[in-house]
Amino acid sequence: MGLFGSKRELEGDAALLRRIAAGEEEALEAFYRAYFPRLYRYIYYRVGRDHHHTEEVVNDTFMEALQKAGQYDADRGSVEAWLITLSRNRIRSLNALMGRAAEYEKSWNLLDGELENLFAALDRQNLPEAALESDDLRTLVAATLSRL
Repeated sequence: MGLFGSKRELEGDAALLRRIAAGEEEALEAFYRAYFPRLYRYIYYRVGRDHHHTEEVVNDTFMEALQKAGQYDADRGSVEAWLITLSRNRIRSLNALMGRAAEYEKSWNLLDGELENLFAALDRQNLPEAALESDDLRTLVAATLSRL
């Protein structure tokens, strides 16, 4: 299992990005519908709950992702994890510009570190593949992350 997704999901994500890189408009719409809400939630709390700034960072992140769609590597993690990685520098830059970088950076680094430890622990537990792919577990993790 890769970071933040089952092998089947990662393969589907990679295929979706290959279709985007090939200029397929339907793939772009599917990509946007699938990842906009999750990326928006992630960014919203990291830019001081400001909708305008969130939309700006989400837009910039999607633009970079579209430009780099052919470079996505499913072996390194899910598309969602890739998008989050792409968004981090934009979040830092915006927070620095707004004078709140140190406060947010400290809080989110702690939470991000805890999440990394949690995922590493899950990888070490050798859980059955069926348990990791279950909709219930995925829903629970998504709900937990969105509340953070």
